Amino acid sequence: MRNCPKSRTSNRSTFTWALASSWFSHRYWVIHIFYRLYTRPDRQPLERARSKNVDLKRPQYYFSRSCCNTDIDELTEKSGLPEELKKLITLEFASHRKHVQVIKHDAMEKIRRHVLDTASMETRITAITVSIRNQQRHIEEKRTDKTARVLLKENIDKRKALLKRLRAADYKRFEWLLEKLDLVYHATPNPIIPITKKDSLIKLTQIYCDNIRKQQLDDYKKELEKEKVLFDEEKKQTLKWIEEEEKVLGLKQ
Repeated sequence: MRNCPKSRTSNRSTFTWALASSWFSHRYWVIHIFYRLYTRPDRQPLERARSKNVDLKRPQYYFSRSCCNTDIDELTEKSGLPEELKKLITLEFASHRKHVQVIKHDAMEKIRRHVLDTASMETRITAITVSIRNQQRHIEEKRTDKTARVLLKENIDKRKALLKRLRAADYKRFEWLLEKLDLVYHATPNPIIPITKKDSLIKLTQIYCDNIRKQQLDDYKKELEKEKVLFDEEKKQTLKWIEEEEKVLGLKQ
């Protein structure tokens, strides 16, 4: 039987396969060369993890009054009750939760925008800050309380999210609140990308190939600049010949 001629598609596929194989072989040898020349960079010391008990180093909130409500305090003074009964109404004999509520109320009075302001970001951050500092003092005394640790972490995350929103919405108000509450805001750092041998070799190979491509383009530009001079001379001669032909044919006066 007569052999059938190869189709164009088969020739094209063999050409592309040969081109791809040559490219992969070139890339393999480049990576192999850089693999031998590769030296691992020195380890850079990372920043120490910030202490979670930063709020304990800040001024703590304590209640500065003896009674939960000023109206009750006035009534006890007018009623003429003995001192033992008056002490039962004061915060000295109140629960710890009541102490925290009073501290939150006093702290929010300095921050809130109006009398009924309880839902703005500033007042919520203030209330969460009081809770955080109270929970941190509690954890310092009872280190085995895992529930308090979980609640503390949740409150810290909530406060950080609110501070981030306030910083984006009103930066002046954000700075004023940090000064009032004596807080330090640390923005989230950029992610640390680990250094690996594979990624480094890929980057070095890419840089090497880019340099080769740039060098070839520069050489081609130089060749075009040299040809430009010859092209300009040929263009002048052609234009001169066209003008002479137009004069001979009487097309141009």
